[in-house]
Amino acid sequence: MSKTSVVEKWVDGAAALTKPSKVIWADGSKQEYDRLVEDMLRDSTLLELNQQTYPGCYLHRSHPQDVARTEQLTFICTRDKEEAGPTNNWMEPGEAKAKDAFKSKPPKGSDLFRELTGEDD
Repeated sequence: MSKTSVVEKWVDGAAALTKPSKVIWADGSKQEYDRLVEDMLRDSTLLELNQQTYPGCYLHRSHPQDVARTEQLTFICTRDKEEAGPTNNWMEPGEAKAKDAFKSKPPKGSDLFRELTGEDD
């Protein structure tokens, strides 16, 4: 089974448990970047800086209730602890599954993102 197929199955399972409003597959393309910038400019989560002085630069501030501010509750689950990196919380995948880590529902309107790497082996 390809890595992509394994990841797609995992994302489907995570989405079934967390019930996000939608699943967004990120491909890293210029079109995707332009769409995301346009969306954030429209809803004012991104502010355009002076384009003469700072071309292509923007200011983004996270919301105080952003889930990224729950670092103590965020874990990288890999077989090898070193893969999580020195600044991340680590948990063995089996332990995370035993804790039903995905059973809690994300905030209403949350999206589930999955990065497309182009790897398929």
